Amino acid sequence: MFQNKKANLILSLFITLALWGYVLLSVNPTVDQTFDGIPVKIQNQETLLQRGLTLSQDEYYVSVTVTGKRSDILKLTSEKIVAMMDVYDYALGTNYIPVKIELPPDIEVKSGSASKIEVVVEEYAVSNRPVEVSITGDIAPDEEVYIFSVNPLQVEVRGPKSKVASVKKLTAGIDLESMKDKESFTLNIVPVDSDDEIVKEVRLSSTNVNVEASLLSLKTVPLEVPVTGELEYSFELESFSIPNSVILAGPKDKLDLIENLVASPVDMSKISTTSTIPLKIPLPEGVYISTKGKAPEILIKIKGIETKTYDVETHNIVFENLGNEYSAYINTATVKMIISGETDVLNAIKVPQDIRLFLDLEGLKPGTYTMPVKIKYDAELQSLTITPKEVQVTINAVNEAF
Repeated sequence: MFQNKKANLILSLFITLALWGYVLLSVNPTVDQTFDGIPVKIQNQETLLQRGLTLSQDEYYVSVTVTGKRSDILKLTSEKIVAMMDVYDYALGTNYIPVKIELPPDIEVKSGSASKIEVVVEEYAVSNRPVEVSITGDIAPDEEVYIFSVNPLQVEVRGPKSKVASVKKLTAGIDLESMKDKESFTLNIVPVDSDDEIVKEVRLSSTNVNVEASLLSLKTVPLEVPVTGELEYSFELESFSIPNSVILAGPKDKLDLIENLVASPVDMSKISTTSTIPLKIPLPEGVYISTKGKAPEILIKIKGIETKTYDVETHNIVFENLGNEYSAYINTATVKMIISGETDVLNAIKVPQDIRLFLDLEGLKPGTYTMPVKIKYDAELQSLTITPKEVQVTINAVNEAF
């Protein structure tokens, strides 16, 4: 009797499995399934660029709910689902753009799924930013990473206006450990915002920077500055400041041979305004003035006359008469501007608002040019100088791809 019950139980289980298999294989019911994170392909994006516009994001994703026979749904993967949106002729601002879904045969999009996506269209902006080289690793107090060259010094940033504006700097990092073996580096450039977060939605005219750098020893040595001549009788000396030492960077064996240095003479008879004069110091080959300390210079202050020095970032230089179909950027990060005049006049000046630096690009086509920096201002200054007087500017077509 027990064996009969056991046989009946096994038979019942077999029949149940058979019926379930029959339903699955023969009846094959209609089922739904949702696929998340389907990338959206963007069509006709170039038509926005032609109108000076672009999308606020590089990537868009949708969730798609599909319906079909269970056997077909089981074979479906997210890679077989194609989502597309056509941005042709959409306007500046927020738009709701239909999303077209392509699926394998016999599978359909469930009604209401992934019908539209919110897309923000922005102005297309172009701006240049300096490249900043950072060092990772612990540097000893008596050592310095000395950077000999950075090329390019600045890079053009392109993309949605809000994203370009959010790029605070372009960074490129060197691992201190790698400097034991080499002095030449090709580094990736990363655009970051004020919180050091990567800005992904912009494009760079160059994604790499070439850097020459070395780990050098430091030494502070006494400095002698010869002063010759006298001020003209019409000027009154208010103060005079001369450094008595300088920090050097170089190989330790070369630094050990240096006990003191003598700067080139400073001729007071050529001074007519309050001035900060960089000192020229003859150095042995392979030895440099350290960037850790203040650059060696003397400050000569003439009573009633003052001089101010500004490092003006070249993205503040205006491009005049540049064709609407072109963009431009300057291949150096900063220019030095020195102004002198009465103290009250200088204190009232705001740079770069009150002193306008510009390049006249009238008639120029895409290419690289060396152009003089021109100046406009209304203040009564005694003198104003720009160094360098000429800069290299590159002109590109606005819709030119990187």
